[in-house]
Amino acid sequence: MEMENEQNLNRIPVIDIMRGLGIILVVMGHISCEPHLSCWIYSFHMPLFFFISGMSFFVAGKKMYIWKQVKHLLIPYLFFSILSFGYWRWFELPFREDTDVNAMEQFLNIFIAKSGGNSFLYNVVLWFLPCLFVSNILFYVCWRLGKYYIFSLILFSFIVGFVCSYFYPDFNMPFCLNQSFCALPILGTGYWIMSFIKQRSGILLARNYWMLLFAVSVAIMIVIYIYRPNNDMRMNIYGMGYFLFVVLSFVGIYFIYCLSTLLRFQFLLFLGMNSLLIMLLHEPIKRIVIKIVSLLLSLDVEITRSSLGLILLCTGLVISIQIPIVIFINKHLRFLLGKW
Repeated sequence: MEMENEQNLNRIPVIDIMRGLGIILVVMGHISCEPHLSCWIYSFHMPLFFFISGMSFFVAGKKMYIWKQVKHLLIPYLFFSILSFGYWRWFELPFREDTDVNAMEQFLNIFIAKSGGNSFLYNVVLWFLPCLFVSNILFYVCWRLGKYYIFSLILFSFIVGFVCSYFYPDFNMPFCLNQSFCALPILGTGYWIMSFIKQRSGILLARNYWMLLFAVSVAIMIVIYIYRPNNDMRMNIYGMGYFLFVVLSFVGIYFIYCLSTLLRFQFLLFLGMNSLLIMLLHEPIKRIVIKIVSLLLSLDVEITRSSLGLILLCTGLVISIQIPIVIFINKHLRFLLGKW
């Protein structure tokens, strides 16, 4: 309970709203097959969560940090991986066309956690948890050693991320190490920016500069939407190159930050505080919702997933269905999230 009180004290509303907006984009991105929307979302939605993790690291309590990461990331990962695999193996796979999939390989990958290719077919978002765990632990170790080690880790990770994405995109290391190296420069930037903000008791941008940067970020977001760069961190795909992907990720992150300062809604705060649980639950629910909506409207699934209106409808339904489940788990099954 003491750790939980510490976490609540360290919560920052703007960060939780950023998480809330981010998780909406995650759900929408996994529903959408509309190329412009999907490419736009994938250009920054996962970097957003690594950046937020870096910001949260600055204010998080460091006592028993590694054990906290095991509780809050690995325990949910293992439970929801086994649960998702069981549902996928016995209730979905027998009725799917991709029957040549090796179910045993999928099961063993729960413990190996290689991303890319046909990994995590039972719940595609699960790659994020081991990746975030490794990224956080590596960053924590360097933080304990000193700021020069942090800088060295970020530089090393940036180089390795570039090499892996450019020369070895199909080589996948255990526990999503490829993605961790690509994520660490973004996570580290989040930490440094939060340090800058805290040292100066807030962001010192005048309103006119803030609005100018926001307008620039909106313009770049529109260009990304039109241009449709093919990016997918899980698959080690960076269609515009890793360096440009990182740079444009920061533009998307700033865009979401600006929105989070304007959209101070309790609903977004709720989604943000429960973003991990929503991320873990939404994938199988999403597949059911898309199928039911398609059947009710007598549409092909691909048409449902390509219509902007139906994408928004399915996103709203998936999130709405999860709300009572999230409340129930938080009230009665907190141990599944490493809370006890």
